[in-house]
Amino acid sequence: MTIAGLIMAGGRSTRYGKQKLFEFHENEALWMKSVQALQKANIHDIYVLTNNNLNEHFLTHGVHVLIDQSPHAGRCTLYTAL
Repeated sequence: MTIAGLIMAGGRSTRYGKQKLFEFHENEALWMKSVQALQKANIHDIYVLTNNNLNEHFLTHGVHVLIDQSPHAGRCTLYTAL
């Protein structure tokens, strides 16, 4: 069986006031802590689901990037793989 990991990283972070996934804790961005947790669980096929405004932040980190074609709609939509 093949298991893939999905990190959902396309929210607006309106309550926080800025993108909290890029905040650092113990010298590591929060979203990267999620990647590391998946890797520690031997999950190496990792996807980040995001929007067009944020996708460039993930492209050079060895993860697959999926773009939500209807971001912030509150429903499951079609995705484009980069």
